[in-house]
Amino acid sequence: MTTSETRAGRTPQQARSRQKVEDILDEAEAIIEAEGVGGLTMRKVAKGSGVGQATLYGYFPNLESILSAVADRMADAVTIVLSDIPDAEGSWTSDDLSDAYLCAFMRIYEEQRGAHQIFEAVPLNEAEVEAELLTRTGFTERFSRALQAIVPQMPNEDAARVAIGYYRIADAFLWQDSVALPDKEPWHRLLRQTLRAYLAAAALEYFKPR
Repeated sequence: MTTSETRAGRTPQQARSRQKVEDILDEAEAIIEAEGVGGLTMRKVAKGSGVGQATLYGYFPNLESILSAVADRMADAVTIVLSDIPDAEGSWTSDDLSDAYLCAFMRIYEEQRGAHQIFEAVPLNEAEVEAELLTRTGFTERFSRALQAIVPQMPNEDAARVAIGYYRIADAFLWQDSVALPDKEPWHRLLRQTLRAYLAAAALEYFKPR
C-alpha cells in the first residue's frame, strides 16, 4: 500500500472523530479526579469537552459507556507502563523484582489518580474488575515469568498466585496513599519493605530442603 493510499484511508473526518472521543474521555477523567465518579454527568462532560450533548450521545449513549471506555483506556496505559519494565536478568534478586514493579505501580497511581474510582464504578463485582485488569494488562503473566527467572523451581500456578498477592498488597497500600496520606515517604518505605519481605518469603519456600 502506498503512502497516498494510506492517507486516503484516514480521512479528516475520522481523525476528528477520534480526537473528539479522546477529548471526551480526557474531560471525564478530569471530572472524576476533581469531583469523584458521583460528580460525573453527561452535561458536564459535553460542556468541558466542547461538544454538543447530541454529539456526545452519538458517541456514548450513557455514563456507563463513558466509564467503561475510560477504564479501557487506563488499562491500556497500565500495559504501557508495565511493558517498560525489563525482563528479569540472571543477576536479579527478588528485591530487584519487587522494587521494579513497585516503581511501576507508583508511576501508574501518580499518572492515573482517578483509576481506582473508575474501576470501582464500572458495573462489575470486585473480583471481576481485578481479573479483568490483570488479564488486560498482562500483569500476572509478566510478573510470573520474571519471578520464575529468579526461582525456576516455582510452578506456574504458584508464581501466578504470588503475582496476584503482590498486586493486592501494592494496590491496597497505594490506594490509601492516594486518598488519605499527607506524608507519603514513610508509607512508601513501609510498602517497599513489605513487598520485599513478601517476595523473599515466597521464594524462600522453594529453597528449603525437602
